[in-house]
Amino acid sequence: MKKLLIFAPTLLFLLSCSNDSSNTTSNSSIALHPPIWTHGTWTYETGGQQMGLKFSPDNVCNVTNSNANCYKEALALYENTQATTSVTEEISETEYKVVINISGGIVTFDVAKVSTDKINWKINSNSSVILNRQ
Repeated sequence: MKKLLIFAPTLLFLLSCSNDSSNTTSNSSIALHPPIWTHGTWTYETGGQQMGLKFSPDNVCNVTNSNANCYKEALALYENTQATTSVTEEISETEYKVVINISGGIVTFDVAKVSTDKINWKINSNSSVILNRQ
């Protein structure tokens, strides 16, 4: 019994310290949790257009000029349906990676903190771009 009383709290502590978060559902809400250092709008200019990302405490958005495509809203469209949706996040003090699956359509955002005003957005395995905080 003593061993169980010592083992159970230790196991609970180890499980609660994990920095990975994964939610999968076919009929209830799923949340995003971008870390505070990502919060705000981050952009770069290409071809005369401002492109980038926008993070809030519970949302991730693609930004083109003043238009934003946000995934909290996209996930909400499939809430309480038979569609399978999932969110997997890896969160640290300097990196944030989120994989969003909406009915088999997978979107990945992978950013690393460069400074308080710059992040590196890894667009794919061969390409990345530095985004500036707006």
